[in-house]
Amino acid sequence: MLLDIIALCLITVLIFSVFLYMPRKALAQPSGANITEIQSSRRQNPAPQTLEVQAGNVTEVNIYAVSITNSWSGVYGNVTGVLILADSNNNTFYDWTVASPQGEVYASRTSSINWANVRCANDTEIANENANLNMGSYADNITNTFNKQNHPSFYVGSVSIAANTCKSTNAYNASGSQDTLFYNILLSDGSGNIIYTSILEQDAEGFDSRTHDFELLLGEDGHGAAAGTTTTYYFWVEIE
Repeated sequence: MLLDIIALCLITVLIFSVFLYMPRKALAQPSGANITEIQSSRRQNPAPQTLEVQAGNVTEVNIYAVSITNSWSGVYGNVTGVLILADSNNNTFYDWTVASPQGEVYASRTSSINWANVRCANDTEIANENANLNMGSYADNITNTFNKQNHPSFYVGSVSIAANTCKSTNAYNASGSQDTLFYNILLSDGSGNIIYTSILEQDAEGFDSRTHDFELLLGEDGHGAAAGTTTTYYFWVEIE
């Protein structure tokens, strides 16, 4: 009997030890984000330029034009949050404020994401997204925009995304194009739903010379009859 009790105690200690030293990476899926809109703006078209022409003359000119994209919208800003220990009724056992969190921001046009199946978006899914947003072969389509595989490794819940495996790009900072900040990555939930992903920075200088935690490109159809319409995106955030 004594040996049985000792054996039971040892098994209990062993189980507790295994649980205690399991990897600490959170297994919870990303949580819905609370968003406060600060401002929204767009580039103003420049005034038309003049050229003096004279009857009988032919004039050679070089023209440089800037047009606003009809394929993309940008969301940027700062992230603060709370790490929380709570039960299924949202009763808080303890929490920790995170002023400069690490993690990711996610956005998708569907609210039902199967986070357990998240992986890199494949070529077929990217082509379908390109078609769904009427980007066709435009210079600013998805293929031409997410034309790198350059990003750090990260977790989506319990799913590990290895470095440099997904189609990616980098939003600009004040100096313009760069490849070490504001990583944007194309993920999929395996059911054809694209998840636009931005890895959080900690107060990095952004495109407007102010500091931001993320800059996220979102595909948006503004072509033809869709010009001036809006698209609903759902946002999640994962912080650690």
